[in-house]
Amino acid sequence: MAPVDTLKHMKLIRLLIVAIFLSLIPGSSSASGWQFMSSDRVYDMLKEGSGLWLIDVRGASAFEEGHVEGAVNIPVTLLKVKRFPKQKVLVFVDDSLGLRRAKEAAAILVRNGQERVYVLDGGMVAWEQERFPIVGNSSVVRKVLVRDLRWAQESKIKFKLFDLRSKEDIEAGIIPGSKAVKGKDLSDKVVGLKKALEQGRGEGIAGKLKGAESVILIMPASINIGAVFEESLMGLFEDVRYLEGGYAAWAAKRSTKTSGSCPVCSGKD
Repeated sequence: MAPVDTLKHMKLIRLLIVAIFLSLIPGSSSASGWQFMSSDRVYDMLKEGSGLWLIDVRGASAFEEGHVEGAVNIPVTLLKVKRFPKQKVLVFVDDSLGLRRAKEAAAILVRNGQERVYVLDGGMVAWEQERFPIVGNSSVVRKVLVRDLRWAQESKIKFKLFDLRSKEDIEAGIIPGSKAVKGKDLSDKVVGLKKALEQGRGEGIAGKLKGAESVILIMPASINIGAVFEESLMGLFEDVRYLEGGYAAWAAKRSTKTSGSCPVCSGKD
């Protein structure tokens, strides 16, 4: 290889090394998008007093109930008119399914020209699972709205959907992608659910990653969901939530969307 070609080759290698190094530094994301930041990294940066701003985009009541230590509360709706120092490292956190609201907040700031925008990877759930400091109550029964479930399905967000209703209710209509849990009654079904989650989790790092996947439950109507969670489901490694309004809410939304068609008939949702 000629000396000139060798020098060019070495220069390209140096430029590549510099580019890789810069990409690993928080705040190196371009204005074209945002990045995820791990809970470990956020925790370390908060301890270091690095000037990182951790912004919880949930409503005030949810924030007061329990939030990451060091976070400030600015709901998504207010971010549209907020302005931040250009070089500030902003990390958004929430606990919505698929981190929908944190992602929406990050997209808003990127559109506004902010350059160092991140979303806390795994959100509140990941933070709690790592046992990092929480202000308030971390034992929250999380719900999923029908619109968020539809968004997650359309956005290809990974989650598991289990149906704990009776056999008769399930035969009357199901939510596509859901898996019926067998059992003679709800208590029996909860035991079956926990066994299914345990078998699907695996061991080691792979099992831990699987455990981060959200689990959504379709519960029978007219039961005390809070009591069921407190007695049987709290403390599971998985991010376990319930569909607010259950199958009836999903069917009602589908009925509205399809302009009067049968809410329990088969067909494309």
